[in-house]
Amino acid sequence: SFSETSELYFKYASDEQLQAPPSPIEMASRTSYDALLTIQAPSNVKSLSQVGPAKITLSRRAGTELSKIFWQRMSSGEMRWCGT
Repeated sequence: SFSETSELYFKYASDEQLQAPPSPIEMASRTSYDALLTIQAPSNVKSLSQVGPAKITLSRRAGTELSKIFWQRMSSGEMRWCGT
């Protein structure tokens, strides 16, 4: 499952991997899609509870540009989003 994959990623990823720039697919989803649907339904809501906050912070910082693009396009009406 995705939550298990995330847990393994954070457990074994190096700092360099955690700080890697977004993939071309992630960039495309934020820069060219008209609409985005995200469904979050983890099978284990505590899967990342053993992950150190520093690792999660590194990964989130790497996604800062994606977040900026996402929120700019959302606020301008250029893209729609539905998350559940």
